[in-house]
Amino acid sequence: MNTRHSGLVEKHAVSTLSLGGPDFVRAAAGRKRAVGTPPVAFGDPDTVGATQKEKLFNGARHSGLVVAVLLLVMGSCAMAQDAEKKKKAYLKGYDALALPGENAQLRAKAEKGKRLGLRPDLDDEVVEFLSDGKVLGSAETNDDGIAAIYHKFDKTGRYFVTVHMGAKSEYGAKEDTLLVEVCDPKARLLVCDIDHTVADVSATKFVFKKNEDVPALPGSPEALTRLSKHYTLVYITARDDAFLRKTKDWLALRKFPRGPVFFWDFGGSNLSHEKYKTREIAAIKKRFPNLAVGVGDKVSDANAYLANGLQAIIIGPERDDDLPAKAVWAKTWAEVEAHLTPPDAAEE
Repeated sequence: MNTRHSGLVEKHAVSTLSLGGPDFVRAAAGRKRAVGTPPVAFGDPDTVGATQKEKLFNGARHSGLVVAVLLLVMGSCAMAQDAEKKKKAYLKGYDALALPGENAQLRAKAEKGKRLGLRPDLDDEVVEFLSDGKVLGSAETNDDGIAAIYHKFDKTGRYFVTVHMGAKSEYGAKEDTLLVEVCDPKARLLVCDIDHTVADVSATKFVFKKNEDVPALPGSPEALTRLSKHYTLVYITARDDAFLRKTKDWLALRKFPRGPVFFWDFGGSNLSHEKYKTREIAAIKKRFPNLAVGVGDKVSDANAYLANGLQAIIIGPERDDDLPAKAVWAKTWAEVEAHLTPPDAAEE
């Protein structure tokens, strides 16, 4: 074998190594043997050297890794293509207050992806409701994008229900979680506003700010946490439900105690904040007569609370001249807490 031919054989042997094929073995064996010596049989442990066997093993292993990577990439591409087939949607679950043993209504809303800054309602799509991995039920969305089921919770407590789009839906949406607060009918409830009450921002400015840039009113998370030992907290805000997820994320970020959050729907026929809150509070008090107190920052808040027989506490830097005489004005959350802490719990 001349030098040129020998070099070609070696080059062929190296190239076939990456493929781990038998051609490499034959070429390498032929290159290693002395002139006139019979070819080495493939796989013969007595004739194949340790170095040769190691090369063969590494070649086969390399080939296996290549195949595995290719399969992984192909699988990922297939998953990505499936995801791309889903049209973008938005899903949100509405919190609920319930009595033990009653058929509580659980609601979720499905909307299409943003169009000109708006999310059109998504109708005739199946939404599933799950709790602790168990399917509670499913329902189709109506013309307003609302899907609703009824479920009975036998014991008081806090339940978390996950909502997601049905598996056969052509829309894909991030799942959301709603809170169901199941209360004893004799429980004392406290209603709390959000903007300028616990969040040091207006509803309008909240829209354009990141949650990290929105501070809480000094002392409000700590005060409400202590008050939550004596009251079941319910947040009622005039923010539109388009900001449901952002608002809940902010409450969690600032470590406020858990409680169902109820939002205003700008698409409703009632355009008055005061009338909206008056109606919402009346519906709650009908089922929970010990709804005792409301905390807010506006005269309209005080009017809504007083109209339902609640004690009204309005927080702000100074008392509004139009504030009803029966309403209590507090400058800080320390004052709010002092008004609402039961006398026998003052030393806790």
